[in-house]
This record gives sequence, C-alpha cells and structure tokens, in this order.
Amino acid sequence: MESVEGEKKKDEVTDIKRELIEGSFEKAVMLQKGSKLQLSEVKSIASTAFSELCSQNKYERAIELAERYNLPSEKTNEASLKGFTYFISKGEYEKAAKWGLEHKMSPSETTKAKIKIFESLISKKDIKGALKAVDEYNIPLEPIMNTANAAFSDAYQRKDYLSAAILGKEFNMSRKRVLIAAVNAFKAQIAKENWDGLIAVENEFNVLSDSVFDDILERDRESTIEIFYKNAIQENIVKGRAKLVIHILESTNILKRKYKDVSLKELMNKISLEIGRLHNLLLTKGNERDAIQIKDHFELLGTDALLEMKTSVIETAHSYHDVLLKKNQFDEAKNIKAEYGLFDKNRLSGDINAALTAVFEFLENLISREDFEGSMEVIKEYNIPKDKIAGIATKIIIDKLNKLEFESAFLILNELKIDPSFEELKNEAQNQFLDAFNSNHFEVAAEIGKFFKLDEKKTKVSAYKAWEKHMKNARYDKAFQFKKEYKIPSDWTEEVAREIYEYNMQISRPDIAKKIRCVYGIKYSLFDLIVEYIKRFFFRKKD
Repeated sequence: MESVEGEKKKDEVTDIKRELIEGSFEKAVMLQKGSKLQLSEVKSIASTAFSELCSQNKYERAIELAERYNLPSEKTNEASLKGFTYFISKGEYEKAAKWGLEHKMSPSETTKAKIKIFESLISKKDIKGALKAVDEYNIPLEPIMNTANAAFSDAYQRKDYLSAAILGKEFNMSRKRVLIAAVNAFKAQIAKENWDGLIAVENEFNVLSDSVFDDILERDRESTIEIFYKNAIQENIVKGRAKLVIHILESTNILKRKYKDVSLKELMNKISLEIGRLHNLLLTKGNERDAIQIKDHFELLGTDALLEMKTSVIETAHSYHDVLLKKNQFDEAKNIKAEYGLFDKNRLSGDINAALTAVFEFLENLISREDFEGSMEVIKEYNIPKDKIAGIATKIIIDKLNKLEFESAFLILNELKIDPSFEELKNEAQNQFLDAFNSNHFEVAAEIGKFFKLDEKKTKVSAYKAWEKHMKNARYDKAFQFKKEYKIPSDWTEEVAREIYEYNMQISRPDIAKKIRCVYGIKYSLFDLIVEYIKRFFFRKKD
C-alpha cells in the first residue's frame, strides 16, 4: 500500500514540475490542489523547476516562477544576472539592455550593455542605427566618444560623408570636421542624383548659408556652388525635370534666405534667372497653372525680385496676353492681365499706347463686327481714353463709308457715342457726301449730310431729290418719311405732289390720291373734290 502511495506522489511531483517548466502555472496549481503535497514540498518542486529553467536559459520564465512561489529573492537576482549575462554572451546587446532596465539591474551593468549596443552597430557600419540607439537607450556620450571618433574617420575614408557628418554633429565634434563632411555629403548626393538626399543634407546642415561658407575653404565654396548650379539646377531643367527643380528649391527654401556672401548672392541670382526662364517657357507653351504657381511661390514679381528676371517675366506675360487676344480669348487674356498686374503696376517701359497695340487691334476687330457689348467691356477693362476710342472708331467708320456701308457706319457712331464733328471723320464724310451728291445718290448724300451736319443747302436739296425719286417710284410712305425727317418745305414738294395726285386720279387710284392730297396739303377746287369723290365711289363699287 505504501509502495502505491509513493508511486502516486512521485508521479504528482513529476507532473507539477513538468507544468511549471512549460510555464503552465494554472495547471500546476490545479494539480497541486488535487494532491496531498505539503506547501514545503511544492516549494521544493518550484525550486527544482527554477534551476532547470535557468539551465535551459529560460530566465524570464524562471523569474516569473520565483515570484509566483515566493522563492528567495536571491533566486530572482540570480536569474536576472544570468539572463543579462546570457544576452551579452550571445551578442544580443539590445535585449541585454532592455533586460537590465526591466529587471532593475544596477546602472553600471545596463550601461555596459548600452555601450555594447553602440559598439556593435558601429562595427556593422550601421551609424544610423547606432545614433538611434544613443537616443533610445539614453547612452552616455563620454564612454563611447572614442568609438564615435573612430567611426567618423572610418566613414569619411569610406566616403560615407553623410554618416560622418551626422555622427560628428551628434557628438559635438570639431565644427570644421563636421562641415567638411557635410559639404562633401552635399556634393555626393548631387553626383548620385539622390535629390531627396540632397534636400535632407541641406535641411540638416544648411550648406548653402553664410555661416557654413564663412568656415570652409574657398575651393570648397566654389566647387559646391558649381556642382549645385550646373547639376541640380541647369541640367535638370535641360532634361525637362522642371518639377524636380521646383521641388528642390521649395524643399530647401534657399531662394528666400538673405545672404551676405557674394558668391551665394551670385548663385541665387543665377538660379532666379533660371526660374524666370522656366516660368517663361511654361507660360509661352500655355501651361498657365504651373507658370502662375512658380510666379507666386518664388515671388517673381516681388519687390525684392531680381530686376532682370522680373522684367523678362513681365515681358513674357505681356506677349502671352497679346497672343490670347489675337486668338479672341478675351477672358483668358483678362485673367493673365490680372495675375501679372499688366498695364498697371507691372507695365512695360515706354509708350503705353505701344504696349496696348494688341488691345487696340482686338477692340478694332470687335467694333468692326459691331460687337458693342464686347467693345465696352474691353474699353472698361483697359481704361482706354476717349480720344483713342474715337481714333479707332474713325478708322473703321471711314472704311465703312468707303464701302458705302453707311448704316453700319452710323450704327458705330451712335453706339460708341463718337462725335461726328471729329475733324478726320468729318473730312472723309464731306468727301463721301460730295461723291454721293455728284453721282445722284441723293438719299445717301442726304443721310451723310444730316448726320455729319454738312452743307445744309446741299443736304436739303439731296433730301428733296431723294424724296422726289421715292414719289415718282410710288414709294409714298418712304417719301413722306423723308419730307418729315428732313423738313422739306411744302413749297418745294407742292408741284411734284400735285402731279402725283393727278396721276393717281387718272389711273383710278382715288384713295392714294386723297392721301397724297391730305399729306401734302394740295390745294383743290370744288370740282376736283367732286371728281375725286365720284371716282372713289365707283372704284369701291367696282371692287
């Protein structure tokens, strides 16, 4: 019986120990409750399991077991130290450092691990990782300074200038050493066409700045400027990488800095000219959106803008504006005018009328087409003076008069409120008036004479002749309008009117005859009235 009990107890001990080693602590507790083991026996089992876990390098589980079963603190400290030592021996320094922090080991021990982390990463040439570890683990700089200096020299010799510069800056190394590395890193990124790397270097070290240029050799200044201007700016523009150039300049913001160094000032002026040329190219090709974006972002028309560049931008915008007008794209031209302040704060040098040549031509075209609404909009938009409007309109009106398009000419005069007494216009009207009068085009002569207030007598004679022609051609309503409009005296019209009256009586058109008699006040006898009445009566009866 005792033998059976002994075997059972042995099995219980084995099972509980197995669960503890596997980390199944809840199962171990259940087995413990189902057994007759004493507390001291359970602690003995836990102590044995602890030792086996340590021998298997399972220190985290060993510590948890020690805490659950209240094993002596020496056990926990033993596991902590063994775990730390184990990670160090395996070269897993980050795990060792984290282990030391989690298990509250002495600062001297954890610092060793931290230093090992840095040294390990440096040995792998992982400078970025090493610097990250310095920040993440708060590694003191003094114990690793020698390693950092050696790493700087190694990186520089390997031409990993960026890593060297960053390392030097982080460890407050000699400014001269750091700047030399930074300048070389700057040039190296350009040589590799690593444009994001170039931007990162410039933003980190401000290579293109007075403070850096004051502390580097002249040959380094010259080579830095040359490679940046030729390779990063000019070459990219030539290769059609305009957006890349804009990205570089926007990301580094170098054009908006103030410079004292002469070479940097000259560099920025050259870049400004390139940006101006780029803007001009885009606008000339009709890429208004990108051109305007460049103009606004780089303040190409600002008060501090380079005069040469600013002038070229204004001239290009002006030319593009004129091209739009020639294509009858008035709204687009108006937008360019507003965007670039043309004809106002940014006007071309010289005579304003010369600058407005395309506008005048556009207006002339609108007036010729009798688009008076469009004409008035142009006049208002460009604030065209009255004398210039009159000059343009006069040219068109004279052409209309020459083509005998009198109605169109008169319409333009009225709509644009052009003074008909304008000397040049009146002289041409006089010539047309005489030509019409001498050619027996009396109606035309009368209209010209009246409109331009020419020779009153000849105008009235022309009106009479035109009236007479209308009467004899049975255009009685038109004739009456002429008499009324030109105020032709009744004594001038009486004889012809009577003839037409009698003619209509003869051809049995008494109603028309009566109208003529009434309109022109023809004197009649009682006999004439009776005859007219009889004819009207019989004419209606016949109808």
